[in-house]
Amino acid sequence: MVSIIIPLFNKRYFIESAIRSVKDQTYTDWELIIVDDVSTDGSYEIVQEQAEKEQRIRVIRNQQNRGGNFCRNEGVRQTRGHYIIFFDGDDLLSRECLAIRVAAMEQHPHIDAGIFTLGVFTDRVDVVKRFWSPKSENALPGFLKHDLPWQTMQPIWRRDFIKKTGGFDEQFPRLQDVEFHTRALLLHNLQFMVFPGQPDCFFRTTEERKNFDTTSFLNKWVTGAVLYFRKFYLPAKEKKLDRYLNGTIYHTYMQLLWAFKQQKITKETFRELKQSLFEVNAGSGFPLSKKVIFQAAGFYNLLPVRIPGINLALRKLITL
Repeated sequence: MVSIIIPLFNKRYFIESAIRSVKDQTYTDWELIIVDDVSTDGSYEIVQEQAEKEQRIRVIRNQQNRGGNFCRNEGVRQTRGHYIIFFDGDDLLSRECLAIRVAAMEQHPHIDAGIFTLGVFTDRVDVVKRFWSPKSENALPGFLKHDLPWQTMQPIWRRDFIKKTGGFDEQFPRLQDVEFHTRALLLHNLQFMVFPGQPDCFFRTTEERKNFDTTSFLNKWVTGAVLYFRKFYLPAKEKKLDRYLNGTIYHTYMQLLWAFKQQKITKETFRELKQSLFEVNAGSGFPLSKKVIFQAAGFYNLLPVRIPGINLALRKLITL
């Protein structure tokens, strides 16, 4: 059996399509566990109705809002399947997704996870904007510097491995999957294989999926980035990989700069979030050369002009 876990919060316009993509699977030995995080837009009522029609769907509702990581962990606690896939309420699976993934795992019993290709779309799944093909080389440095080798729903996991890791860290308001995958690679010696090819899952990017305001979103992102840096600094340093963590701070800083330039946050909010972000170096200290790169990135990204390749060069320099 494959256990599919959906953490759900206010996705009423998309959750039925997500469920339908599970029900349409050619592989039929599955269970769908939906953990509702106290939705207020009618999402809970929709999934309850779906569960009444399909015995393979189970719905759990939190007593209070606990966040996506709590929901995923609660889903894991309720699973009966041999394999686990984490899935979001506004995304989609191809009809062959489970069949392809289970076959791959059965053919390679030594691996903890198989990682598959994802398609990115806006409104129509038949119009894929780009493929997110998983990377096997330098996967750990990729996560540390936020050049992400794969996304949450691309892996299929053996349930025993998920149990071994202890699941998702519930302290993280953002970067939850990045933290989990980093920990799996860095501390739990994840054995995985990538299976590039046509996408078997689809990530939605339409604006209507967002149910948060920009300031709250960025505050959570900064909090997650700081937690991430501090959690993995010493383990990464032992492997001489700590320089890559600068990439996560750089990526977060780019989010702040973009939002400020687009006038989505005030100057005061930008200043406060920037200060919170760069307090991360209190325990380790950025060398002067890295501080200069951050300053250059801030100056350049607030200019009205753009020069192709500048941000890419700065991002590479920050992790050298």
